[in-house]
Parts: sequence; C-alpha cells; structure tokens
Amino acid sequence: MLDAWPIEFRKGIYEDKSRGFTRITYGRTFHLTTPVAPLLKTLASSVGQIIPEKQAELAAIIKKDIGIRIDAVSQDFYIAAHVEQRYVNVGLAALERIWAYTYFYLAILDLFQKNGPGVLINLLNNHEIQPARSLAIWALTCEKNKSQTPWPEDLPRPDKDDGSDDHIGKTNSYFYNALCFIVLHEIGHIVSEHSTSKFMDRESSYKCEYQADEWAATFMLEGWEKASRGEKDFIGRCTGIALGLSILAGVELYHHEAKDDHPTIAERLLKFFDKFCRESAGPIAEMREFPMYFATIIIHGHFMNAGIPFDFRKKYEDFTDYLIAAHRAMVEHKG
Repeated sequence: MLDAWPIEFRKGIYEDKSRGFTRITYGRTFHLTTPVAPLLKTLASSVGQIIPEKQAELAAIIKKDIGIRIDAVSQDFYIAAHVEQRYVNVGLAALERIWAYTYFYLAILDLFQKNGPGVLINLLNNHEIQPARSLAIWALTCEKNKSQTPWPEDLPRPDKDDGSDDHIGKTNSYFYNALCFIVLHEIGHIVSEHSTSKFMDRESSYKCEYQADEWAATFMLEGWEKASRGEKDFIGRCTGIALGLSILAGVELYHHEAKDDHPTIAERLLKFFDKFCRESAGPIAEMREFPMYFATIIIHGHFMNAGIPFDFRKKYEDFTDYLIAAHRAMVEHKG
C-alpha cells in the first residue's frame, strides 16, 4: 500500500510571543493551529486509499518528483499547479472552506431525506441545521472577503470527532474524495505540461481545463472495478468529483476568477457526467445519478447566495436540463 506522498509546507506563520513578532517562514517545520490538521496527516495516503488499483501509477507519479505543498498563509481559495516546479500548491484556507461547505451540504441532504419530496424547509427556523448553516456562513464570509478568520470554536470541526456527531466522519470521507479529484486535476496540468502563461487565449485555456478534468476523472474511475468494492465505490468516487467541481463554483460566482480563462463549472460538470456517469433516460432516477443530484443542490445554493438571476421555481425535466440552464446563467453572470 502506498502510504506516502511528498507533502511539505510551503509557507507558514511563525509567531514568537515572547519577542512580540510574527513572520512568514519558508521550508521549515511549524505548528498548524487549524481544525483540519489531523486530516493533513492522512492526506498523503488518502489518494491511494480512494483508488487502490492505481498504486503503481501513483508511485510512478511520485517518482517524477510531483509534490504537494500546503500554503498556510494565503487567505484566498488557492489551489493551483506550478507546472515548471512540478508541485501542487494547496491553500490551507481552501481546505478549511471545502470541509465546512461539505459538512453543510451533507446536512442539507439529511434534511431532504428526512422530510421527503415537496416539503418546504425553512433553514432559518430549523434548529437541527443551525450548526451546519452557521459553519457555511462563516466559510462563505471568508470566501467573499478573501480573508480566513479563525474557525468558530462552538461549531462542528474535524478535530473534535467524539462520536456525538456522525456528520463529521461522513464529511471527512467526502472531503477526501473531493480533494482527491481537485489535486489530481492540478497534477493533470503538470503531467500534460500545460502552459501557465497569462496571455494564453481563452480557447486554449478552456482546452487545458477540460483535459485536466478528464485526466483526473479517468485516473479515479478507469478500472474502478479492480478495487472489488462494488458500485457504491464508483458512485462515491463520482460524487467526490462532482463535489470537488461544484464547490469551486463559489470561486467563479463570488470573485469572477473564472471570467476569462476557465469554462463554467456547470459546463465542466456536464462534460464529466456525459463521459463518465450519464443520466438515465427513464423517468425514475438510478443510484448512479446521485452525484448529479448532489451537484445541483450545491450549484443551487451558490446561485442563491451569490444572487445570480435564476428561475428557482422552474421544474426541469432532468438534471442535465438543470445544468444546461445553470451554465447559461453562469455565462450571463460573467458577462
């Protein structure tokens, strides 16, 4: 079993209270005061655990000196490939927000399952959802302000899993699957030796993003049966990919980061589902469509929070129609 990936902390904040100063350090060991710190200890091995049938290929990638670096200073949602230096830079702020968003959307799913179809749920008055809602509000505020404030002490957090909250363990699992795809997407840029020029034309940039998505999805899904875990494993991997892409919609909608050089998240989801996990043609949804269902919930939430013009009451024939409408709304939003 592959249990190590070359991970290092690229930047860290070093505080010396006795001397009264704070400084940014590079390439040294430092203490991380973040609730996701326990997850970082197993981040290196999580990719191998999610796709065990690709151990040899993972080992080959590592031998090519492709590493992962954690940036504990950046306040923005920052996950990017440094192609020439051959490493993926992962912002600690992004990791915290991904976990918080994942926790919230899983809590929303639980509410839907408990109440059934057609039931109107008031999130403002529902006591059960308030911890998850407050956590999402904190993450969203950090997102919009591009400033990571300390994790609220009284809200759910991954380093306080005492068994009283079964959402935490479930969130950790989804978090790893989503992060697996996000990191592999960036590795896809490195393996494909994509240009990082800011002057790349939009068509070429879009092509690079589609290629990186396909490389990562193929890496996660090609030969999934060899893991001998059943179709539930396939659905879980697809859900991780859908979650990883859908959460990135926040970057697109709140900051216009994808205005020129990235296709819309809805279009990237459509391409992924069309190639790897197509929607069924019948009137009854199949279990394999759960990733599409989950993605539409997240996109819908982002639309509402970002105030994107969208017909929230319209009934769509299927998930694909919804994502097509979402793509059009995102294009109009980008102008």
